Amino acid sequence: MPLTNVLDEQDMKKLKSELEDCGCIGIDINNYSSPDYSVLRFHRIGMGMYSFRLYDYPLTHQQQDSINANECLIVYNDSTVFEFGGGIFGVQYFVGKTEFLKDLH
Repeated sequence: MPLTNVLDEQDMKKLKSELEDCGCIGIDINNYSSPDYSVLRFHRIGMGMYSFRLYDYPLTHQQQDSINANECLIVYNDSTVFEFGGGIFGVQYFVGKTEFLKDLH
């Protein structure tokens, strides 16, 4: 169902404004390739894209460990994951991941 069928025009404008204010540059909701989470894209550096994955359910510790094993993903909490997509050029891993995980724990 398109978002325009859920929100009226005023609510759509408010949502768009608030997402722009926090730096959101794109949204993937109910994407056929990743039905368990939605993605908020918030920052691009060159070809690289930084995003948040917002899961529809709490991740188990096993799922979190599996996600953290991916060099492009960082589990923030039981339903939020930071994601880095390197694009065609540049690094293909989340720069600063090791330091971030040390500070988080």
